Amino acid sequence: MKGLNNYWNKLRRSVVAGQLSHYALLTLLQKGAGLLLLPLTTRYLSLSDYGVLESLTILMVFCSLLEVSAGALPKFVADYSRGQHGSLLSSSMALSLTLGAVLPLIVACFLSWAPLHLFSELSALHIATVALIVWLMILLQPLLMWLRIQQQVLPFCCLVGAQTVLQTCGTLFALTQGYGLEGILMASLVAHGCALVGALYLIWPEFLYRPQTRIMQQTLGYQWCLILASLALFVTHGLDRLLLGQWMGAETLARYGILIKLAEVVAVVFGVVETWWGARRFRVLKEHNGAHKVLQNHLNMLYFLCFLLLGALMAGPALLQAILPESYHAGLNWLPGILLAIGLKMATSIFDMGCYLADKPVWLSRINIATAALALLLYWFLIPLYQVWGLLLSVNLIYGIRLMVFAWLSQKFMPLGWRPACLLNLLTPLLGALIISVFPVTAVYQSGCYVIAFIWICWGGLLHLFPHVRLLNRALP
Repeated sequence: MKGLNNYWNKLRRSVVAGQLSHYALLTLLQKGAGLLLLPLTTRYLSLSDYGVLESLTILMVFCSLLEVSAGALPKFVADYSRGQHGSLLSSSMALSLTLGAVLPLIVACFLSWAPLHLFSELSALHIATVALIVWLMILLQPLLMWLRIQQQVLPFCCLVGAQTVLQTCGTLFALTQGYGLEGILMASLVAHGCALVGALYLIWPEFLYRPQTRIMQQTLGYQWCLILASLALFVTHGLDRLLLGQWMGAETLARYGILIKLAEVVAVVFGVVETWWGARRFRVLKEHNGAHKVLQNHLNMLYFLCFLLLGALMAGPALLQAILPESYHAGLNWLPGILLAIGLKMATSIFDMGCYLADKPVWLSRINIATAALALLLYWFLIPLYQVWGLLLSVNLIYGIRLMVFAWLSQKFMPLGWRPACLLNLLTPLLGALIISVFPVTAVYQSGCYVIAFIWICWGGLLHLFPHVRLLNRALP
């Protein structure tokens, strides 16, 4: 019996690992497709049109944050019996249908009448297409969440992967045929429509439309808190680019948006490790000597993040110069500031574990809302004064302060024994390389600094992985 239990545990762990690998491959496919399209979109679209496309993408991301049902489904599925799951899904769909009837109209009116020069040249076809995409997105979200809840991982990944491939192929066809921005929006519309049909087909055998008012009210009450937290995060990762485009023009937004896409590749690769660790960190904490194991894993993740950021800093400018038109090269000196901001944002997930231990993690929403208020204040004063550099200064201050607050609270709730000398030894070479990259120094001097930083981090990583060779790592925990 013991051997059978061991076999079952191994099988269950392999299934979980397989599910995580499916999600990781899907995420890499989605982000990779966007990166592979950059050489085409930047050549077939003008700099101004690409800036408008970036602003429309941000607007659609904002609309996705307003969804009123999908985020509550995982919690309520656990609270309700299996016989009520049909009513739960029906109630979520009823809420999405209601929002889907209103939000696209609001988006269309906003694009038509908002006093923003970013959208002043959009045609009626552009506006109608964006409104329809928003409608399909709202209806699709609870269906995709339901597939994930029911652990239909392979159907979910195949459906979303097919949507990504269809949209990518449609975009390629539209650009090569000269349809420009209209073709890209139409490809997105077709891909979302096919995904909605596919999702309805997959859940149809268990779908019975019988919404309940009580479930809808509970869903709205729970979802309201998630929407507030998401909107607060949007202020620091979305609204900043819209303000930049409005004040500095679509061309500046296009150059900045390209660099954000490169930095998001770092976030996606790190996110795979973060997803794996996030699912098991609390279980590890309860093991024997769990706090020390958590600390070691967090240090491993910090080394990995430093390697990713340094690699993007070293290879990013050459890669972008090779694949982008010359008109985009003027913004490459912004890359170090963007990478630093992304690094501070990613590092927060390493230092904030203690803030999740409470039954109600109220500090998450409090810090996010306070961060959003500070961000609006900094944007208003620094972007008009220093333009892109003002935005970079703002986001780095915001993410830096947010990281320090989360780290301080986390250590207060769950002391892990971080040593300042260890962090200083690890972060000094990376910060030095990022700072040097901002200044106009010769390529030889810059490359030498990169090599020194790389060797420094490698040496610290080896001493951390092989603690019995502790010669110079007295500061390591």
